[in-house]
Amino acid sequence: MAVQQQISAAHIDSNQETSILYRPSTQAGASWEIVREPVQRRMSQSPIVNLGSGGNCSCVLAGTPILMADGTTRAVETFVGGEKVRNLGGVGTVVAIDRPTLGVTRRIIELINARGESLLISDEHSLWTRFGEGEQAKEWWGTYNFSHYFMERSLGNGLMTTRDAEPLRFDLPNQHATIDGWHSVQPIYHVMSPDTPIYHLIVDVGGSYIAGGFLISSHATDADCEGARWDAAALVSA
Repeated sequence: MAVQQQISAAHIDSNQETSILYRPSTQAGASWEIVREPVQRRMSQSPIVNLGSGGNCSCVLAGTPILMADGTTRAVETFVGGEKVRNLGGVGTVVAIDRPTLGVTRRIIELINARGESLLISDEHSLWTRFGEGEQAKEWWGTYNFSHYFMERSLGNGLMTTRDAEPLRFDLPNQHATIDGWHSVQPIYHVMSPDTPIYHLIVDVGGSYIAGGFLISSHATDADCEGARWDAAALVSA
C-alpha cells in the first residue's frame, strides 16, 4: 500500500523564503515524490500574492480558440490588441493581453461543450452561468475557486461588478453559456506546473469574450452585465 504523504506549506531556515510542497502531474512519472518549490518572501510583498500566480488575473491555456467578430476563431496567444471579438454585449475590442503563470493556489479545469470541444481555464475564472430553471432562472457570473477569485478581487482585478461571482459546486453539473446555448457541464481538474503560461484578453466593452465556446469574464462591470441575458442565437444571425 502506498504511503500517503501530507501536502502543506513548510517554512525553512530563512526569513526570506517559504517552501511550497505540491504533488507533480501524473504525466511527470509514477513517483510519489513531493516537489519542494522555494517562494521568495519579502516584507514589501504580500505572501498571498507570492503564493498565487505570476500575475493577478484569471486565464486560459495557449491554443484556446477565441470567437472573433466575423465568426472565425483565433488562438488566444496570437492576439496583439485591436482585434474585435464577440461577447455578452455583442462585440468588444481587445485593448490588452495579460500573460501570467498559473501559480500554486489555483488549478486548470477542463470544461467540455456540446460539440465535444474542451476549454482549459484557471478554476477561479468567472463563467456566465444560469442558476435555477424556468422563469425563476437567473444569470450571473460563477467561479469554481472562490478563494482565489476573492484574492484577485481584493487587489482590484477580475470582476469589477458590485456583486461577487457565485461559488460553483464542482461535484455537480452547472449550466454555462456557450455558443450553442446553455450547456450542463461538470469540471475536470488537471494538475499542472505553477510555471504554466496562461493568457487573458482585456476588452473595452462587454466585460467578456468567448473562449473554447464558453462565455468568460474580462474585467466585467455592472454596465456590462446587470440585466444581461445570454442569446446564443444572436451569434448566428450577427
